[in-house]
Amino acid sequence: MIYNLIRQLGVLLLAVTLSSCANLYGDGESNQESLFSSSGVIQKVWSVDVDQRKPGEPAGFSQPAVVGSSSIVIAGKDARVRVYDFSGSELQRIAIDEPSDSGALALPNGIVVVGDVGGLLYGIDSVNGSIVWRYQLSSPYLSQPVAVQGGFLIQTSDNRVYRFSMNGEKQWSYAGNGGGLTIYLTASPLVVGDTIYAIFTNGDAVALNGDSGDLLWRRQLLLNTDAAVLSELRAPVADPVLLKRGRIDVEKAENAILVGFYQGRLLVLSASDGRQLFSKDVSIKSAPLIEGDNLYVANASGEIESIDLLTGATEWKQKLSSGELLGPVLWKNALWLADDSGAVLRLSLDGLKRDKISLDGRIERMPTVTPSGLLVRTGLGVLTLIR
Repeated sequence: MIYNLIRQLGVLLLAVTLSSCANLYGDGESNQESLFSSSGVIQKVWSVDVDQRKPGEPAGFSQPAVVGSSSIVIAGKDARVRVYDFSGSELQRIAIDEPSDSGALALPNGIVVVGDVGGLLYGIDSVNGSIVWRYQLSSPYLSQPVAVQGGFLIQTSDNRVYRFSMNGEKQWSYAGNGGGLTIYLTASPLVVGDTIYAIFTNGDAVALNGDSGDLLWRRQLLLNTDAAVLSELRAPVADPVLLKRGRIDVEKAENAILVGFYQGRLLVLSASDGRQLFSKDVSIKSAPLIEGDNLYVANASGEIESIDLLTGATEWKQKLSSGELLGPVLWKNALWLADDSGAVLRLSLDGLKRDKISLDGRIERMPTVTPSGLLVRTGLGVLTLIR
């Protein structure tokens, strides 16, 4: 019951905030429409209804996992885990205890990890259609599991990080400080060698020993997370990213962690001790992409910027949408993004060639890259393969 109230508040905050952003840009979408090709280059291969969602029900946020080249696994709002082949045909349907809004992760042993809003974590055998193991967490699980040597990590909405073996056995957990008003989604940890970095809803950044879970350092990035109005809400939704070496604007960084806050800033922290090296004023909802010598940052104002990490200069910057952008991800030597109006956008790496396809429903998670194309999940419960 308490979780449902928290969830409804989070979704309400997200909806109102996003609506405010859309109104800010008015009819900006029509101004961007001419940027995109209408040649139909992006193809919708197939779509399936994941959630069996009824009108008026809450939006769905779960993400799929790709199991080798044979199947796709995704959990849904109807408390079912579905397994599809790459033609979109359903192979298995497995009942779980509660609805799911989490990402999924395929482990090397073939087991797929998903979580539900009741805080249960599951190991799913997608071939046999069975649940191999369960583990009860301390809070609802909403983010994306992260692979680590010999197992996986998860970060829960109450600011805890867990490490599990591939058999679902807890190896350690770290409990951060509670608190922090945030939107519904949360970030996932970053693994760099033997160190794990996590950003919590209260504004804390932590580095943990990967073997033991011991705290290496902790930094408070937001001195005050109490938002007086929705436009002041700063939430760590984007996953942290490692920047081995590069320049952003006039600043130089080496062995740094990029930490983005929705309606906040992109912070550059020292990986060794968490010191803030510098920051960039940009609001992001998804992790920036580093490809070669370029950093691609898509923001909540519908813009994407390409930064040359050798010089720190902005190579190009374009406004693509009147909504909030997610991505980019890289597939077939192109940048792919999505926005909250249901559009999926493709750009060449130089930002010149552009294509677009529109899907039904809001998109709140980044597209998932597969060998056959991109999987895009909308809040209406539809999973679509495009390419």
